[in-house]
Amino acid sequence: MAEGLRDDREDGATHIAGISEDGISVVIDGEQRLIGWSAVSGITSAVSKRDDDMVFVAITIDAADGERCLLVAQDDPIWTELVELLHLCLPVAPLDAWAAGTAAFPGAYTLYRRPIVGR
Repeated sequence: MAEGLRDDREDGATHIAGISEDGISVVIDGEQRLIGWSAVSGITSAVSKRDDDMVFVAITIDAADGERCLLVAQDDPIWTELVELLHLCLPVAPLDAWAAGTAAFPGAYTLYRRPIVGR
């Protein structure tokens, strides 16, 4: 996990502070929490046309106070750590298998959806 808290947001917005094999360290309401990979319910990839075709991922997590969606763009300092660990911690293809397709075609692509058990 990245050393120290990357809390550079004045508005107290929820954001990722670090990534590890244990989970995603998220700052929620000014408090850093480790969210285990099992709490990730979905990951979607898309391109932001407003930001020079920048690739980003949206990570949906189940937090104690409800579901949240975290956006990480390819220019975010946490991007490299995230895409290196995604396919190791969840059944997601490595970056080179999906990034080119995401950048080339419009729309959002589901990279991961947690299976629903018991239905």
